[in-house]
Amino acid sequence: MSAADVVARLEAAGLPGLPVMAGNDQHEPAFHAPWEARIFALVVTLVEAGHFPWGVFQNRLATELVAAEGSGRAAEETDAAGAEGINRYYYDCWLAAAEATLSAEAIVAPGAVDNHMNDLRAHVEGVRNHQLSAGGGATAGPLAQG
Repeated sequence: MSAADVVARLEAAGLPGLPVMAGNDQHEPAFHAPWEARIFALVVTLVEAGHFPWGVFQNRLATELVAAEGSGRAAEETDAAGAEGINRYYYDCWLAAAEATLSAEAIVAPGAVDNHMNDLRAHVEGVRNHQLSAGGGATAGPLAQG
């Protein structure tokens, strides 16, 4: 999805546009990883469906961005990775704001995201251990889902 596609989607939903980074070509992808597009689409879809106003999410996103800037994280990632670093911390903040909004608006139960992430980590660790104990490293067969 290009930056122009993102702006068109926001305008179609009647939402204010996102700031575009300096030098961002309209043909450059607005997202550099699939999860970034997914969290963007989730938030826009929930706003469109009336689950919460755009301003509620926007305020949480602004709070997350200010916290990232205040912690020096934004500068560290930008120095280390340039534009990619800006994109990384920006969408990390977007994700944190989405999680906070989903919890605050009772769309997901408090702690549900953390519980799900812990389950995923445990599953990945189980797969990793299975592969190592099978002696095949990454080439060991799949672990049965249970």
